[in-house]
Amino acid sequence: LSTFEKIKINPDVINEYAEIKEDPEDSEETLKGLERKADKIRNRIMRLTETLAEGSNASKYIIAQIEKEDLSLEAIQREINILRSEKRKAKVSKASVLDRAKKIKKLMSNLSELSAEDKNAIAREVLQECTWDGETLHIKM
Repeated sequence: LSTFEKIKINPDVINEYAEIKEDPEDSEETLKGLERKADKIRNRIMRLTETLAEGSNASKYIIAQIEKEDLSLEAIQREINILRSEKRKAKVSKASVLDRAKKIKKLMSNLSELSAEDKNAIAREVLQECTWDGETLHIKM
């Protein structure tokens, strides 16, 4: 209960007990950089396509280069999608932890009015794991 009291006073304390997927600090910069690379590749593909449409003698080489650029573009798009997915997961994870902190705060404000069964039900809902090592109770929310 003392841990819950700490969380009631300062909801940010829950971060000590919860596994939060962190959004990498430079993820926004990385995302912008990848998008710039993708735009450059798209522009190169457009220029190569225009050259091909004009009827160049090196069409075989131009087509091979377009295919190579397209593979690079696909790889960068995968990286962009992975990064966006990680950012979404981090946002959802943080929201979930904040929701647990709100539940704990509500529990602690109504503690005297709740039955032992209600207290246990809320604790089970909020806690993911409790481990006793013989000296310390380790809590994961």
